[in-house]
Amino acid sequence: MTKEEQFREILNRYTTGKATEQEIAFLESSYQSWDDKDRSAYTPEFLDQINALLWARLSARLQLTETKSVPIIHIQSNQSLGRRIAIAAAVATIIVGAALFYYIQKTDTNQPVQLAHQNDIAPGRNGATLTLGNGKKIYLSDVKNGTIADESGVSITKDSKGQIIYTINQAVSSGNAINTLETSKGEQSQVQLPDGSTVYLNAASSLSYPANFTKQHERKVKLSGEAFFQVAKDKAHPFIVQTRGQQVQVLGTHFNINAYTDETDIKTTLLEGSVRVTPLSPPDNRRGAGGGEVIAFKGGIVLKPGQQSALTQTKKINIRDVDAEAEVAWKNGEFVFERENIKSIMRKISRWYNVDIVYEGDVEKKALWGSISRYSTVKEVLEMLSGTGAVVFEIRNKTIIVKPATK
Repeated sequence: MTKEEQFREILNRYTTGKATEQEIAFLESSYQSWDDKDRSAYTPEFLDQINALLWARLSARLQLTETKSVPIIHIQSNQSLGRRIAIAAAVATIIVGAALFYYIQKTDTNQPVQLAHQNDIAPGRNGATLTLGNGKKIYLSDVKNGTIADESGVSITKDSKGQIIYTINQAVSSGNAINTLETSKGEQSQVQLPDGSTVYLNAASSLSYPANFTKQHERKVKLSGEAFFQVAKDKAHPFIVQTRGQQVQVLGTHFNINAYTDETDIKTTLLEGSVRVTPLSPPDNRRGAGGGEVIAFKGGIVLKPGQQSALTQTKKINIRDVDAEAEVAWKNGEFVFERENIKSIMRKISRWYNVDIVYEGDVEKKALWGSISRYSTVKEVLEMLSGTGAVVFEIRNKTIIVKPATK
């Protein structure tokens, strides 16, 4: 294990609250004693990540105020106060010294976090609308756990976690009804398909699928928005996900697709197994999002675990290595931003908190790092982002105003 890999493990445990006393002490002493030679053992990108992650976690617990232009740090915790003050001092020293927790412009490190707000906004929740083959709509937040529908020998139930589960009765199974599970802004949902595959649906997304796969030669679903797939293995029946500009074919694997209409590219991220990503023709505007009898171009590109494909509007596929776990952090209840454009970040916040975003001033080139629970209030998320010193926010009812920070 390299020195960087060892340090990364300790850092990950620290940011998730699992670090031991010895590991915390190691972090403190290392950051305060590192010289240029020590830093040369790590990549610049990793040094940036360390500063940004520590600041993101710390800023969620710290409140910055200003008295006579002198910043004061108040610890918002009743546990191990002395140790946390030491940690805060060590981290603050590194942040001020390195000035690497944001990327585009330098700002005054004495500038306090600014967040003007009239009200706070709660995070999203589990919920969705299920549309059956006969057109009947079921609002999942309104129904009790247990069986919610029976359709042509297919039983549909809702469990205690809000997951929708399809069970096939082979003796009476018939028909091929198409069901659609749809989340609004501020909702997420989970469904176990008839073949045993599990799909996690992010906010403002929809998934259409047959209620019964048994009489088909392939398992084909249509996605708009974002979803994480855990596909049950079945070599005789390939699993295909069709979106507004591509199709992804798998046999059994874990992967994520981001195909929101307000995003420039369609991103497919592979965690396990392999998938083939193929652009679709004709162009989207002739058929609609994932609609029509489209014919895939021959070939396509096969992804390996840890790779992400980005299908551009010109039907070009770009491949890059990514932190796959960070790409699917939303499924695990986390926001993780890794040098991400502020407008991309705000689109995610808009979907999850069901808010409108307005920009005042030039923030186009602001790129930030940070991580925080998706179950934090919107104020807590914006305070974490404000801590970078790159942007400030104002909350007006259900609208968030984004402005560049003043120097």
